[in-house]
Amino acid sequence: MRGPTPVWAAMVPYTVGFVELAEGYRLFGQIDAEPGTVRIGTPVEVRFVRRGEQTLPVFAPVSGG
Repeated sequence: MRGPTPVWAAMVPYTVGFVELAEGYRLFGQIDAEPGTVRIGTPVEVRFVRRGEQTLPVFAPVSGG
């Protein structure tokens, strides 16, 4: 419940997890959903968001998924 940097600390709580890509790779990243609402196997889509000085992938559950 605490962020590792001031940028992340301003966002708590946030959801993170592993996302398996169609190519077979797995990424650890932020999931744009309320904590506790995402389940293993939930389809997600990616968008890129500026967090401080970095641009990071953020995953969100697919509507209707």
